[in-house]
Amino acid sequence: MLNRLQAVIAAPAKTAPVFSISRFWKYAAAVILVCAIGLYFWKYPGSKQPLVVNQKNDIAPGGNKAILTLADGRKISLTDVKDGELAQQSGIRVTKTADGQLVYHVADASSAVPLAYNTLSTPQGGQYQVVLPDGTRVWLNAASSLTYPTTFSGNERLVTLTGEGYFEVAKAPLIPQRGKQHALSSRLAGRGEAWVPFIVMAEGQRVEVLGTHFNINAYPDEEVIKTTLLEGSVKVSKPNSAALLDAGVKLHPGQQAVLSQVSPTAITVNNDINIEEAVAWKNGYFMFINEPVQSIMRKISRWYNVEIVYQDNLKDKALWGTVSRFKNVSEVLKMLELTGVVHFKIETQYNGERRIIVMK
Repeated sequence: MLNRLQAVIAAPAKTAPVFSISRFWKYAAAVILVCAIGLYFWKYPGSKQPLVVNQKNDIAPGGNKAILTLADGRKISLTDVKDGELAQQSGIRVTKTADGQLVYHVADASSAVPLAYNTLSTPQGGQYQVVLPDGTRVWLNAASSLTYPTTFSGNERLVTLTGEGYFEVAKAPLIPQRGKQHALSSRLAGRGEAWVPFIVMAEGQRVEVLGTHFNINAYPDEEVIKTTLLEGSVKVSKPNSAALLDAGVKLHPGQQAVLSQVSPTAITVNNDINIEEAVAWKNGYFMFINEPVQSIMRKISRWYNVEIVYQDNLKDKALWGTVSRFKNVSEVLKMLELTGVVHFKIETQYNGERRIIVMK
């Protein structure tokens, strides 16, 4: 039983969290969680048998999979193509590294390069990392896409995100253009600093930064867009009815902006968040803190590329737990079953596709 309970708090060793808490509180929290789950099972033993899965029915975790769409419409499967140079576009070299990164190299920064856009798209069960021409690093989660120019010029760096992405934005010095200067850059110029702002458009939300680390969750099937700031500062705003930007909100590290996708409400700021939970996917694990079952299953569906079917109504149920994203789905489901709140069954359909049945 102890081994089973420890699965709930076992985090993978593949990558380190972006922010870490002190060892004392980390281990104290782990002990409390194990004791709490043990007490739950002693008091409320589950009536259903634990999940048993035939190896042929199990589902492997996702991995580095993506499609790169070039400016001329050509599509390159990054899963199948060999490492090395993939394409040249107007002096821009695109390469794939052995550790699963897409990197852009500007061959001649002094020459004018025509504006062209590429799109990096991950399927369900895929993730990928790209280093943009300005040095900005972006991690894309499953079922996500990023559209960006092959080179940045002018007084802003604009990209478009769908799904979820984690950004480590590189600072880029502003090159003045005949009386033109971005408002945010001009304010900093008074202090001897002038940087080109980096702007992310995501499902009608605009996030503007200079150089910082942040995560945006903007899946179309989620009720809200969440922008979580880890380092630096960002301004989050949205177009109003006149297609102009509202005043927006400025975030400080440890804050999260929340914007509803189902009702026309203002952006709110959440100060009570867990940073590690927000970026757990980027660091290689699932982390659920009082998270609704349906929200958890949407994450599992995207990462394992599997259909989810609900046999019972579990809208009011929430779970806690931490587990590696690199385990087979059966191990993740078994961890969730330890709560006694939910049970699962993996079925193989007539067409060979598998689905997960969710029940009480």
